[in-house]
Amino acid sequence: MKKIEIDGKIYFYTLKDGAVWIEDSQSKSMITTRLYKSIESTKKQVEVSANTIVSPVTGIIREVRIKKNDNVESGDVLIVVESMKAFFDLTALSSGHIKSIKFSIEEQVKKDEIILYIEP
Repeated sequence: MKKIEIDGKIYFYTLKDGAVWIEDSQSKSMITTRLYKSIESTKKQVEVSANTIVSPVTGIIREVRIKKNDNVESGDVLIVVESMKAFFDLTALSSGHIKSIKFSIEEQVKKDEIILYIEP
């Protein structure tokens, strides 16, 4: 385990199976935090296509910041997905315009499900 100090409090942590395992040095309790918005989910999205946005988690669509035919730039936040009280900003990996959106606000989306397509 690695050691980190935050606001004068010592924590020990390790990375395992896409999660951060944190041990509080005072109470000896373990906390698990999933790292879905990570390099791995971005790499998986690139493997599908830079023009395809997929959900990194199973969750609920909380914001749709674009509509069909909108122009977007690489890095623009397009969709916000909520899962287990965590919010994930899904960004455009390429510039273009929105070809289609498969989900609306408050709809449930599954992990790795295609949410929208960007046409270059």
